[in-house]
Amino acid sequence: MEQSNPKPFKKIIISNKDILEQKKSIFQKSYKYHSDNDGTKDKILLVSDFDYTLFNKINYETGDKYISSYGMYNQSVFGGDQEKVIEKRKKLHAHYLKYEEDVTIDEEIRKTKLLEWNVKALDIMAHPDFTFDSIKKMVELKNDKKYIKLKDKVKEFYEKLMELNIPIVIISGGIKEIIVEFFHLINIKGLDEYIKKGRLSFIANEFIFDEKNNNKCIGYNKDVIYGFNKSEHLAKLVHEKYPNIENVFVLGDLDTDYKSIEKLNLDKNKNVIGIGFLYYSLEEIKNENFKIDDNEKLEMFKKIFDVNLLMDEGYDYPIELLNIFNKQ
Repeated sequence: MEQSNPKPFKKIIISNKDILEQKKSIFQKSYKYHSDNDGTKDKILLVSDFDYTLFNKINYETGDKYISSYGMYNQSVFGGDQEKVIEKRKKLHAHYLKYEEDVTIDEEIRKTKLLEWNVKALDIMAHPDFTFDSIKKMVELKNDKKYIKLKDKVKEFYEKLMELNIPIVIISGGIKEIIVEFFHLINIKGLDEYIKKGRLSFIANEFIFDEKNNNKCIGYNKDVIYGFNKSEHLAKLVHEKYPNIENVFVLGDLDTDYKSIEKLNLDKNKNVIGIGFLYYSLEEIKNENFKIDDNEKLEMFKKIFDVNLLMDEGYDYPIELLNIFNKQ
């Protein structure tokens, strides 16, 4: 790779191969006793973040950043002032981003600041002319490679999970209505039936729409979900729906995504396989002293996740992990 002209490439780094092999063996044995359709006998669960976990964060050819679920929201669909929304969102992003990404900042400060960010972002979006029906148009408008680039093999990964009858929880500080609509646009085979059976759940921030007034937005659920309270919401759902879960896959691009499984009280050295999506900026990889497989950011990820998928790496390896259940 030439540092002066960085190009997209794939890279997979396992934090500890021996430990991962031990975990895979535990998961494989547990799956023999896994699964029914009401959740009471399920032993394996997959928990995933949404933003920059199902799709890429950076276009490494152009340097442009792809949007998040918040970025899919577009007031121009219903006649609002989207330019003003973008301006306000940029200011929030500039002020709060460091509290999301910098794990060296005191955790209590990070909690306060990230909650502030989510509340202010939701306040901007709760426009009185925002309707439930406009969500599909918003997502379709942004479902373009200029704005969103789905990671390779995402569709196949979720179809494999469904084939194995492994329950899925998508948990995000983003917008539930947008996330659900995005899942439908991926055209995952059997998705609607899986949701209907309760095998795929979504935990995210929800807007409130008035059915008596053309489904117009009248606010949002004030129990705001953000990085540091995901674990409480997840634990509540899992204890109600899947009381006998023994092992969990957890996917995400931030340390707080991994922390979402903390209150499940599982042994992280045996019963959790973490898959992290790590992004470097173009500035980092252009630096002639930068080493893709030896840097502070990667070392931090290796302490958290078992598998580290760098840059624009797709879902080939997560699918490979699921293949251990084919050997029953």
